Amino acid sequence: MSGIPAVLLVAGVFTVVGVVEGARRSLRAGRLDLFHPMIFASVYVALVCLVPCGRLWLSPTGESGMRISRFMLAEHTPWLMALAVVGFTLGCAMPFRQKAIRAGTPMRPEVLATFGRMLILVPMGVVGLGFANGGVAERGAGQNEVTFLDSLYAARDILAPTAVALMLAARFLQGRKLFGGIDAVLIATMVGLIGLIGERGPALAILIIFLVFATRRRGALLTSVLGLAGVLAFALVVMAYRTTAVGLSNQEPLIDMLLMDSMPLTLTTGLVAEQVAGGTHLGGATIVAGLLRQLPGPVSLYLFGQPDGTGVQEFRVIAGETNDGFGWNFSLPAEGVLNFGTPGAFLLPFLAGLVIAWLYARFDPAARRASMVLYALAVSVLPMVFRTDTLGAVKIILYPAILLALAYSLAVFAHRARDVGRALDRPTGGRHRSGDRNQLAGAMAGGRLRVGSLVR
Repeated sequence: MSGIPAVLLVAGVFTVVGVVEGARRSLRAGRLDLFHPMIFASVYVALVCLVPCGRLWLSPTGESGMRISRFMLAEHTPWLMALAVVGFTLGCAMPFRQKAIRAGTPMRPEVLATFGRMLILVPMGVVGLGFANGGVAERGAGQNEVTFLDSLYAARDILAPTAVALMLAARFLQGRKLFGGIDAVLIATMVGLIGLIGERGPALAILIIFLVFATRRRGALLTSVLGLAGVLAFALVVMAYRTTAVGLSNQEPLIDMLLMDSMPLTLTTGLVAEQVAGGTHLGGATIVAGLLRQLPGPVSLYLFGQPDGTGVQEFRVIAGETNDGFGWNFSLPAEGVLNFGTPGAFLLPFLAGLVIAWLYARFDPAARRASMVLYALAVSVLPMVFRTDTLGAVKIILYPAILLALAYSLAVFAHRARDVGRALDRPTGGRHRSGDRNQLAGAMAGGRLRVGSLVR
């Protein structure tokens, strides 16, 4: 007899308790923050893990479109999804000490803005290349082999949110309106172009980054509520658009389509558990393979060849996916099960939640440090992190962190160079003071840029 497994309901209640605790913590800090890890992040993970799984088990036939049947999956799949939710929520609940707010190193925010504006031109070019290669009609093609074009698409997903974070950080530090001027044009154009090729991930990340920054301004609660509604509406519109664009039937309600879009987490986790049941788990092999391939895609392909040992590729073998134009991707809970069995469904989401909680404790866009804005990026790409393997999940956080550190370093260097220039140009009785040359030497020797100090 079909019905929603009790364990899913218990995990849902656990999430609600976490939301209440997150609200209590944020209110104690001075205001209700909907983007507290135990609120936004935990609710998102609960929705994509529990609701599609419950829908599948609730179906009288055990089926839910797209040839998905619960009889393909392990019987304990609901337990695995519940463990993923509990693990992630507990990770988000870790009480890291709030980083003391400091002004940070003096810098020139306009350098961050310029860096971001230049950076966003790269993903715009990649989107243009996507149009040239068929746009939405060719979305999902080439699943059996990783190519240079795939590396470009991965770069797009990394660079677009990073560029927007830099532009918003600059405007925040300058006390300017977050959405305005040339930055607003670039951001809106980027989001629109991504939607036109049938993609949502990087566009949703951009919208969420904006909302996270907006929560630090007056009227944040209303902005957050309306903004999250807008994010959901955008996701539904793009889904309907790409379904129609490829000539598929669009008769199902949009909410059902959204549930189906989140089904891969349940499918990949349950299918892996079914196929490796009683077999040998990989003991972290795909995780190691993913960490070894953190070099840029073209370099990794040249040095190591095709990523056959990563989680995504291992799943294609397990699932027997040979259709070059179709694939379910992967998920964090599935990789945990593939490597460590049932405990892995808890472990990897728990580690992800732990990272999110640590970054939130350091989040302060006014602190003039790269690490203080990384939370906005991390929480914005959470939907992509949970729907990929270790290779993609680490890279989509690591590379933005490097780019942020570089941009903030340049902004500090520009500030110091300007101060030294002003000191040298300051005349005394028609002559430059003799000590100014020594000042320049001291600035160059004692004021060297230390990237580590910016991300500490």
